[in-house]
Amino acid sequence: IVELKNLTTLRLESNRLNGTFPMSICQQIEFATLGTDCPIDVDCICCTCCGSPCNRSIIGTTDSEVTNESQPEVESIIRRIALNGGIEFINPRSPQSKALSWSIMFSDPSTIVYSSLVQRYALATFWYSTSSIANIYTGPIGWKNATGWLTRESECNWFGIECDNRGAITRISLPNNDVCGKVPHEIKILADTISYLDISVNPISSKNLELSWIGDMTELTTLDIHLCNFEFDGLPSYLSKLTKLEVLDVSYTLFFGPMNGNIFQNLTNLIYIDISGNSYSSSFPLELASQPSLKYAYAEFTHLSGDLSFINSMPAVIELWLDDNKELIGSIPSNMGNMKTLESVSLSNCSLTGTIPSEIGSMDQLKQLWLLGNNLKGTVPLDLMKLTNLEVLHVEDNDLEGSVPDGMCDLENLTSFAIDCEEVRCSCCTCGKK
Repeated sequence: IVELKNLTTLRLESNRLNGTFPMSICQQIEFATLGTDCPIDVDCICCTCCGSPCNRSIIGTTDSEVTNESQPEVESIIRRIALNGGIEFINPRSPQSKALSWSIMFSDPSTIVYSSLVQRYALATFWYSTSSIANIYTGPIGWKNATGWLTRESECNWFGIECDNRGAITRISLPNNDVCGKVPHEIKILADTISYLDISVNPISSKNLELSWIGDMTELTTLDIHLCNFEFDGLPSYLSKLTKLEVLDVSYTLFFGPMNGNIFQNLTNLIYIDISGNSYSSSFPLELASQPSLKYAYAEFTHLSGDLSFINSMPAVIELWLDDNKELIGSIPSNMGNMKTLESVSLSNCSLTGTIPSEIGSMDQLKQLWLLGNNLKGTVPLDLMKLTNLEVLHVEDNDLEGSVPDGMCDLENLTSFAIDCEEVRCSCCTCGKK
């Protein structure tokens, strides 16, 4: 087909074709009309119409030229909510143009509901922007699961979409679904009702200003974009506007640069945060540590610098993991013993010095403590015998000496205890390796 350079019309709908329409054809031929049985049987990003009857392209034509009687009202509604005043529809191959075309073809003029039409347009734009679209990280791949998408089925029944009892979209959950391309700004058309957005573990990409849509999603309580190819200098400043946020996972994205603590100043509802796997080359922000609701904080392998003095500013923390930060220095604060909420602490493979504070024995709720791979000296404190809830204690690959206190091996819940047996005498420990 790519040899037919003068081809302008190709009608393939109402057959039994399936699979993906070749990108090479889309790239080399400008069709006035291209029809297939999309999007159910054929994944086609450059089709101008889908299904049967398949009218010629409606973008850029006048009302009288379109046979679908829903076109005037539908197009009028969508043009009114267009983010760029209609400029986005000039190119008939833009995701917005394709979404408009699809909205017209798949709308019943007798049952048009404004809110549903707007939602469907926003989701259709998201589809055309992220399905079978190449970016610098991946070639064009289709979603793993697209059940219901771009059909006449209610958008509330599309895969990964949840609505409330009024039919307003409240959740988008598409993790590990081969969502690619870029997130279109039309997602913020749904900002008033969406509280949960998870597009994690996808080869989707965006950078800098392309991520500004995040700041408009002000009703979000959960945002999970971990393992996406999102680039920014430090953490995106747009996060500061998400004041209802409770869960934030931006781990293993492409955020490189110092963290601006002011981003967290108003995130007072934050309960869970994971910023691991990026490179910040800065200290743990005090504005984040002091958040009153923060219970779970993870910042592993992030090139954190400075010391652990911020820890005592965490009033409600239950789990704190800061492993693999070689620029994290200084001693373990003795006032950690005052932190009665902490159950799990992981500070392995950092550059901590000094001794293990005996005050840790006052942390009644402590169940897990990983301190391996540091430069700690001295002995295992006798007061650790008070940790009756302790299940895991790993202190190998340090410079400890002496003997493990009598009674440590009798702790009822302790199931994993590792130490450098050549330097420290212990009858129940697993021997670590230097």
